Amino acid sequence: MVACVGLVVGALNLAAERHLSRVGPNWSHRLVEHKFRLVDQQTHPVDWLVLGDSSAAHGIRPDAWEAQTGWTVLNLATVAGLGLTGDAWLLQDYLDRVGRPRGVVVMHTPDVWSRSVSAALVGQIPRPWWQRRQWAPRIAPAWDVVLDQGLSRHLPLYAESGSLVSSVFGHPVPAAMRFHADDQGWARSRPADAEQRAADAVGFRDNLRGAGGRVSGENVRALTVLAGVCARERLPLVVVHAPLWEELAREPEVVRAQDGVEEAVSDVLEGADVIWVRFPEGVPAADLEATVDHLLPEAAGRFTRELAEKVDARVVLE
Repeated sequence: MVACVGLVVGALNLAAERHLSRVGPNWSHRLVEHKFRLVDQQTHPVDWLVLGDSSAAHGIRPDAWEAQTGWTVLNLATVAGLGLTGDAWLLQDYLDRVGRPRGVVVMHTPDVWSRSVSAALVGQIPRPWWQRRQWAPRIAPAWDVVLDQGLSRHLPLYAESGSLVSSVFGHPVPAAMRFHADDQGWARSRPADAEQRAADAVGFRDNLRGAGGRVSGENVRALTVLAGVCARERLPLVVVHAPLWEELAREPEVVRAQDGVEEAVSDVLEGADVIWVRFPEGVPAADLEATVDHLLPEAAGRFTRELAEKVDARVVLE
């Protein structure tokens, strides 16, 4: 009887996972899983490896970068909830499975630097727990963290019950709102939504006010690992402040936060060779989707070409 119940629960969870991967509204979970799966599909290293949060996942287009410079590019940026820990892990996973790129670009919004890692998002990484334990930095194995990771990975009926209910019994997710990322890792943005973007701006300001240019302990450890790996592999490390809605980008609090992040990072890395790139002018609302830092496809192409020019002017790849 117990075995039968276990088989039924297992089958239902498998069906739920497949359903959510096709039409689920939770982009964060899909994006994390997709980027690690993308590593498995690579046959040779690229020139530039892109890491970061969703601003980079939506905003840096490998096709535009390659057309601009001729360098090959793979976008492995995920979401804010993994922070720089996700960047460090993906770089190590890529080096182990594919090989050495020629340079690394990391892009985050200023409010991400103060955050902690989400256990639920760690649970979405399609790697066995023992392999994740080999990556640095290691996350403290508190029982509640391990439980959240396990539920997130193996029990979508529980962990993503809200997404399941809304996608099965609510309004179907329109095709334009479903998760999609190409084979170079660029994730097309959702449609523009001015009302949601205004609400996102409120949340962004609140997060930034609490952050104050700080770098969290978890991000400090991850950044130290990331810089150490880049130094060992002789990889230039380019850190980009994500483009923001122009109304926010010019606000003194945002500028101070970016300055604070750079100062904190400089203190942590003690003069390590990190190249900073900023876009202080911001971007107009017409270039944004429903958030203050997700570029629409055409705007992402323009931004990527500008970024490629700035990086190419400052970095000589070996």
